[in-house]
Amino acid sequence: MLQFLSDIIPSLVRLNERLDNTTILKSKDWIQVLEDPENRGYLNLSTKISYNFRENPNTLRITENGITRRSSWEYLGDNKIELEIEGTYYKFIHKFHDNNKLALMLDGSDKYIFLISETEYQSLLNNQFRINQYIEINISSYTNRQTSPTLNISISENESFDINNFPSFLDEMNNLKITLEQFPINKLEDIITSFAKNHSFKTSWINENPTLCEGLKEGLIDIRIMEQLFKVSKDNSRFQSQLLIFINKVLRLRQ
Repeated sequence: MLQFLSDIIPSLVRLNERLDNTTILKSKDWIQVLEDPENRGYLNLSTKISYNFRENPNTLRITENGITRRSSWEYLGDNKIELEIEGTYYKFIHKFHDNNKLALMLDGSDKYIFLISETEYQSLLNNQFRINQYIEINISSYTNRQTSPTLNISISENESFDINNFPSFLDEMNNLKITLEQFPINKLEDIITSFAKNHSFKTSWINENPTLCEGLKEGLIDIRIMEQLFKVSKDNSRFQSQLLIFINKVLRLRQ
């Protein structure tokens, strides 16, 4: 029996991305995000279901806790996918994907299956997010990034940093504080500022806070204004120092 998420991911309702190339389906094994029936809102740790999409013919291998059964799938065009599971045909509308996440909505309903890569699955296990928090971080941040206007920030050579001159950055920081409530505090400020300045992490930071690093790398955590401020102030050390002090002060308030 196919298991669904319902109402737990309302942010997906406004998404409707195109799936013009089914390569993303066939690129990896996809792990289904399942809710624990005994601990509502959290990942089911006792059941692991993976989907492997193959072509020629279009075979779908579904593995539950190591036991595999063979089904089929077909891309119907117009963003619709049909899955045959245990003799029942389900028609899904593709709603969202990136390299590590895939969301399909059962046509004519508000029910979803949310699939993630093995890497994302391990991160979700390690960090013990509530499912809706995890999806909000990964989907809503993506939506905000897609609809945000292009940035155009400039500063003078000797300008000092003053948050009153950058109200949009203050909004970004306030949103960032809320987003970061879902993450461990390990090296949090170092990870954020290092990525904003240099797009790099220390290996030890990745090990300590893997989901945060992945979210920044994939652009799922919105720090675009912070990145732009560091970029335009690269020759103004005073501005950068003041900016760094402000960022660290704001982020420490959540600890």
